[in-house]
Amino acid sequence: MQISEQYIESIHFDKLKNLKDLTLNFSDTRLTAIMGVNGAGKSTILHALACCYKPLDGETREDYKFSYFFTPNPYALWNDSKFEVTHSYKLKGEPKRSTISFAKDERWTPHYNRRPERHIEYFGIETCVPAIEQEHTNSFISFATDEELKDSSKIISSTGYVLNIAYDNLKYLKSKKGKTYLGVSSEQNGTYVSLSMGAGEQRVFKILSALYSVPKYSLVLIDEVDLLLHTNALRRLIKKMYEIANDSKRQLQIIFTTHSILMNELRDYVGIQYITQTSQKTLVSNYISSDSIQDLMGKSEKPIKIYAEDDLSKTIISQICHSMNCKRYVDIFTFGPASNSFTILSGFELDNKLSENIIAVLDGDVYKTDEEKLTQIKDKITGQAFNTERNNVLSHIIQYNLPNNYKPEKWIREMIITTSSEIIPNDNEIKQVLTNIHSVDDDHKYINDAIERLDYDKAIGLSKIIELASKSEKWNDYVQPVITWLQQHIEHI
Repeated sequence: MQISEQYIESIHFDKLKNLKDLTLNFSDTRLTAIMGVNGAGKSTILHALACCYKPLDGETREDYKFSYFFTPNPYALWNDSKFEVTHSYKLKGEPKRSTISFAKDERWTPHYNRRPERHIEYFGIETCVPAIEQEHTNSFISFATDEELKDSSKIISSTGYVLNIAYDNLKYLKSKKGKTYLGVSSEQNGTYVSLSMGAGEQRVFKILSALYSVPKYSLVLIDEVDLLLHTNALRRLIKKMYEIANDSKRQLQIIFTTHSILMNELRDYVGIQYITQTSQKTLVSNYISSDSIQDLMGKSEKPIKIYAEDDLSKTIISQICHSMNCKRYVDIFTFGPASNSFTILSGFELDNKLSENIIAVLDGDVYKTDEEKLTQIKDKITGQAFNTERNNVLSHIIQYNLPNNYKPEKWIREMIITTSSEIIPNDNEIKQVLTNIHSVDDDHKYINDAIERLDYDKAIGLSKIIELASKSEKWNDYVQPVITWLQQHIEHI
């Protein structure tokens, strides 16, 4: 059969190890980062994905089976494990979509031969072990043959870009005992083989060599992509993987695990699936900030915790706290799209960690009604017996008094430019710039455009703009829900 353009759109886990009632979506990009704290189940997801396809007809790659990753033993038989994968593909040029269910009772079903075909390249943690540590000899190693790698110029160029090393040669070297090693040379480091490479350098070569050699439409799985790499190298590796994956000649799907919060900076290249374990289910967000991660890991020390959608809202809340003289009591975190607030709060509720001093503040332009909010919460806390828990989550969500047909950025602009000249002089530079921005292609851009025109650092620009907006007669009504909530909770500290 002529099958092509395979792509995993989503995977849903009923139960697998510690994963419970979890759905991950991969539709947004060819690169997906699975994130979460240690023990969240990131590697389990990769292991399940590795087993979803059988090798292409005639190829000799490793045929990953569930026993490879989920070996039965007296303490773990994996019975009652169940998950399903929805994938798209073309059959003889016709677009198709199907869902395959995998389950374990006495044995895993379906039979391995009934899986669809696709090339899979899997990089586990073991690929971080330096080649020299895998050797079991202290005798002299001699090489019988050497061979140029296909696309070697692309591999050394890309690896050099990632590691900032000017490589000029790359070969396969085969020892007399049949083992194969990478041989490279550079002006900086001379000529050497993988036995002398650092583990990070070795792994980058392995990953990029595979990306240039795997068949079109392959699935590439990488566990802990950030291991052994400094931040700049990781940033460049992600950008290079994105470039290769989107090459029309390759069209790869790459899914990797990572702890690096750098991924939020790279959201133009990477889709994020941040998983959090609770006692009831596994939750997922498509965005998580560094300070939210810290909070989820229990590193926050201030008694009041407020979650905001973005940096603009965070700055607004900071201004409110400053005016109320309570900043020393409040940690403010961002959670990204409004939908993530329901995930975070539901996770706290299911783990009995949703204290009275935690609140999420929505911008007020989506999920305006309690009914809309409850619909989202029901998606996170399922089952008929959890009405009390869902209502408790709802009680921890407030929103600004945003006028209809306004986005927050547009309303902030409106507040500033309509404030009388006695309060905000007409020659105020920020007021002038905002007044002259008459139209944008997205209402969210009013503030960012102003910051760019003023050539401010973003944080400084937001602070100056919000301080100015707080002088408007419309300000107190806009932020009153936050003021009221803070007044009620500060007095009990």
